[in-house]
Amino acid sequence: MGAAIRDWHTLMAGLDPVPQVRIDPKAFVHWRVTSVPAIFRIEDDKVTASALGVYSKDWLQRQIETGNSGSLGQRGPIHSILEPDLMQVSMQRLQSLDLGALKKKAIERFWSRQTFTDLPRATQYRIRMVDPTIVMQRPLLDANARTLIPAGTRINPLKALPFTQQLVVFNASNAEEVDAVAHWLEDQDRTLRRITLITTQLDRAQGWNSLNALEKTLDSPVYLLNASLKQRFDLQVTPSFV
Repeated sequence: MGAAIRDWHTLMAGLDPVPQVRIDPKAFVHWRVTSVPAIFRIEDDKVTASALGVYSKDWLQRQIETGNSGSLGQRGPIHSILEPDLMQVSMQRLQSLDLGALKKKAIERFWSRQTFTDLPRATQYRIRMVDPTIVMQRPLLDANARTLIPAGTRINPLKALPFTQQLVVFNASNAEEVDAVAHWLEDQDRTLRRITLITTQLDRAQGWNSLNALEKTLDSPVYLLNASLKQRFDLQVTPSFV
């Protein structure tokens, strides 16, 4: 394919205007083209004039202007199409793929490529207040360049959208932290608020098996901590309760 495209560029060098070249296997099937060159004049998805062995669009236009239309027959040397149908080749390759195996490999690669957001282990108990207020560094404008929020405005997102859940951030590779979270969950009424469990680490080698075992132990879905969440809540150690 790459060699063919390079050949096209060589053939079209210096032409003005540069002709458009499209790879359109459906057109060959639709118009039943089995030999080339073939030229068609198509209007409203109907062939008004066609010929074999001819490249010239101007020639076909002159034929139409002189009253000739429909199939004008073979007007020059032609060649059978030797290349396989690109659509059929693509379908054959797709059918030969083991999609189940590809999916399995993609899932297995997830953990080898996963980047963990680490936090150190807490050494003391402490309570911190986190202020999520942001300061607009530049004005927020609408589509007409009118200022909606001026620069310097302080915005606390919790005033617009109250935080109604509890985050529990821990290191699942630390058995003591997992046990502590499990015991804490036993005393919680989960109907009062949503509890979201987030881990900074997992056994990379065990991957999904490690995650499934952890979720079974805690009887809850467990998510991975990302850098955005760490920054948003100024998370510093594990375990942390927000």
